[in-house]
Amino acid sequence: MRSSLLAACLLAFCAACLFQQCEYENIEDNYPPPPPPSSCDSATISYMADIEPIIVQSCAINGCHGSGGPQAELSTYEQVKFYVDNGLFKSWVIDQVPYAMPIGTPLTTEELQKIGTWLEEGACEN
Repeated sequence: MRSSLLAACLLAFCAACLFQQCEYENIEDNYPPPPPPSSCDSATISYMADIEPIIVQSCAINGCHGSGGPQAELSTYEQVKFYVDNGLFKSWVIDQVPYAMPIGTPLTTEELQKIGTWLEEGACEN
């Protein structure tokens, strides 16, 4: 009887030690919250005034990215935003991977800075 009582106490002690070591940790607490969505109200670069003219003049032309062209069409904000959202626009224009766009006449440093700022500000349609 005494040995079974001792075994039961030992088992209870081991179980208590085991459960004391267990703790719940919310994995979301280990990561910072996502940044708040960018506000187009504070954007310094305007799609309509700054970015669209660059795209119309340098990209959305016949034979390139214009309406009905053989390549990715960039005639509307929605089409441009599609490529912004999937990362290809930045890759093509800013990072120039796999090659620099536009082909032939490169964008000026000022144009690249405007596009880079517009992308950083959330690529707003403003």
